Order: sequence, then C-alpha cells, then structure tokens
Amino acid sequence: MPRVVVGVLSTVLVALLLPLPSIPAAAIVLAAGVDGESAPGQRNPARRGPEVSVIRTTGSLPADVVVQAANVVGVTAVAEVDTETVRLMDTSAGVGWASGFGVAFDLYGVDPATYADVVPAAGALDQLGDGEVVLSATAARQRGIGPGDWIALHDGRRLAVVGTIAAGLIDGAGGVVTRGTLQGRTRYALVAHGVSDGVPAALDAIVAPIPRTLVRTVGAAPWSIGWRTVASLTALEDALGPLPYRPAAGRSIVLGQAVDVVDAEVPILGRVRCHAAIIEPLRQALGAIEQDGLADLVDPTDYAGCHSPRLIAAGGPISRHAFGIAVDLNASTNGFGVAPTMDLRIVEHFSAAGFVWGGDWPVPDGMHFEWHPDA
Repeated sequence: MPRVVVGVLSTVLVALLLPLPSIPAAAIVLAAGVDGESAPGQRNPARRGPEVSVIRTTGSLPADVVVQAANVVGVTAVAEVDTETVRLMDTSAGVGWASGFGVAFDLYGVDPATYADVVPAAGALDQLGDGEVVLSATAARQRGIGPGDWIALHDGRRLAVVGTIAAGLIDGAGGVVTRGTLQGRTRYALVAHGVSDGVPAALDAIVAPIPRTLVRTVGAAPWSIGWRTVASLTALEDALGPLPYRPAAGRSIVLGQAVDVVDAEVPILGRVRCHAAIIEPLRQALGAIEQDGLADLVDPTDYAGCHSPRLIAAGGPISRHAFGIAVDLNASTNGFGVAPTMDLRIVEHFSAAGFVWGGDWPVPDGMHFEWHPDA
C-alpha cells in the first residue's frame, strides 16, 4: 500500500521564543534560483517524477477520501497538503513596510517524507521540522533571505528559514512547513500514479458525493501553474510588485502602497479601472469577442468591476480584485456558488488572452475572469 499521512492539525501553536535556535549545519538547499534549476551537488528538481492527480476541495478533505485514493489500483503514493494564507509582516532582512502592514503569503503544510514519494525531487524536505520553513526559491529571492534567516507572521509566529525549494515543486506557494505548524485545512491530496491507468476516473468516483471537491490531473512535477487555477501570490509579486495591506472593517483592507491602477477604454465595457498590466489583455479578449460578433453576450450594464481593495471574505485571504487584475462580467446571472451561464465562447477568448475563469473552480464563480501572468 502506498504511504499515506492522515494527521490531525494542532489547534494551538506555541510561538517560537527568541533568540532563534541555531540552524543545523545540514541546512536544506534545493534550487538556487528558478524552477528547474538546482544548487551545485543537489538533485535536479526538474527530474520527471510520477504522474500526479490532485484532489482539491474548498473545505477540509475527509480522511477517508485519502484512504480510498491510496487503495486505488495503480496509485503509488498519496500526500496530503494543508494550506494557510498568512500575512508576512517582517523578515530578518527587513521589509520596509509601515507598521501593521504585511503581504499575503501562501504556506503549504506537508509530511516531508510522504510528499517526497509524490515529488521525488522534494526529498530534501526530509529535514524540515516544526517551527521551520523551506521557502520557495522565488520567495527567498523576493525577500533577499535564505537559510539562517527568519520570517515573522501576522499572528506572532516566527519561522526559521532552513532552505529553499524550486517553486514549481510546491506549485508556487511561498514556502513549506510541517503539517503541525499550520492552522489551515487539508485542501489537497496529491495522488501519484502511472500515465495510462484509470486512476483519474476512479478518483472522480470517490469524490463524486462530496460537494465542492474536484479531481484534476496535472502531470509530473515541477509545475508552472500546476493544480492552481489562479496566479500564486509569489508570481503576482514578481509581475506586479508587493502589495502590503492591513485588514479594516469587514472585507475592506487598507493598502500600504499605491497599485498601478489606471482608467482606460476597452471594447464592449467602455471605461474600466484596472491594473495597467491587464488593460491590453482585456482589450484583446473583448476585441476578439466583438470581432466574432459575440458582443451581445457580454452585458456592459451587468459589469461588476475590477479594482476593489478587499478580502475574499471577512478574515480571509486577499482578493485578486485588490490587485486590479480580475473583472466580473454578467454578474447577475453568474453568481458565486451557482452553475455558470457564461457562454463558453467568451471563456475561450479570455483564456486566449491570459485569463483564468472562475466557473471552473470547485465553488464556481462564473462572473470572474482573472489575469494570470503565467497563463
């Protein structure tokens, strides 16, 4: 039977005391730069591993789903991934943000040994312990830190940086911690299997009775977009710069620096207020829709906006609308959580212009088109 970790997340975390513990000499270093590169003497993170299908949910994945997936004929390993979006407040190198401001930062919690069964090049995570973090190479570069440094989170936790890993091996997350370090939920199960077997169909049958849970086959790591259907926060920071913020009342947030938002004219919708980076892709998508005689499928009076400094939900992670990179179209007939009515020809044109569509998400958001720098 493949190795499976079915852990119970700790609900109480003890803050790390200062000074930080010394970093062991055998600090983890995997990937000195971008995806596919490895540090001298390290295993190559681009080495092809098994095919991977991802079971993803919006709640917390039931433990029995993982057990059932592990028993499917052809499955060689299953790894659970917990997720938590935190605010990164400071690092040992300093951040330069005003007091109380931080940037959204995705952490993945894994059992290192089991994760390495699914992503063989991630075997160096074996040394990762509670209260420590292995940063993605992208996040380490953005912060100017590495092994021996630390990051401080909004809830007072301070994590010792003990290494780096290629971002494509963790699907663009900012860093990896042990499952016991996180306060998040088990969002994913990564299922390793052969290329030509019937595993994905069997997994579909397992999750069919579970609301808001989907299976997607993403192939072998490293992943550029992987199972994510939105741009990672580290990818957005590379493309657009950091967006420090602090929560305000309800879903509102206060931004710590100006976003490059502009007012511009685009086909069909007329005047919009979005991040400058998406104006031309938005014109491309809407212009193609217009040229194909499909303009009547987009109602300009039912456009629900672009830039909006807010959280997805009160107390939740930051909305991509805060960056000004998402537009909501035909809002009244494509509400959150209901079956989308968006014409798929509209989806095709937006996809060609570099947008992902919320109608494909486990909880559909059919009005939502979001620019992805890697799409």
